[in-house]
Amino acid sequence: MKKLIIIRHGNYTGDDLDAEGIIQIESAALKIGHTVDKLVCTNYPRTLQSAEIFMANLIISDTQIDRMDIKEYNNFSTDCDEFLNSLKVKYKNHDVVVLFCHAPNVSGLLGQLLIIRQEFKGSDKLRTIAIDGIVGRGEPFAIDFEEMTIRHFE
Repeated sequence: MKKLIIIRHGNYTGDDLDAEGIIQIESAALKIGHTVDKLVCTNYPRTLQSAEIFMANLIISDTQIDRMDIKEYNNFSTDCDEFLNSLKVKYKNHDVVVLFCHAPNVSGLLGQLLIIRQEFKGSDKLRTIAIDGIVGRGEPFAIDFEEMTIRHFE
């Protein structure tokens, strides 16, 4: 895996995406605008719905959406290195993987990469987002493991 794109699920009501959430995910697909290899989501319905909407708007080489079990997902916010390494191993044959998840975990991961691990480079805006923990729904972030950068798609 060369690049991991992380997207917070779209806006929702109950367990399902609402009209605004659908638009947010369609917009995220347009912002990324290139082929991705694999989609991964958590066990929550709104992340699966986000992945399905995303898939309908881009070319995906592997159309099977992987669902993370809750134990694996909980490692996301507690051990950044272990989580990223497990994804790199699992998706070693995929160049670009998109992960749909939830706000605290996105913020936690970005914070760990940008603040604790100095080898990752990112913009001031990303550092502010990581520190404040404010990640908008449907906002994509790309972690490039070859360039050691994190980028926010605007």
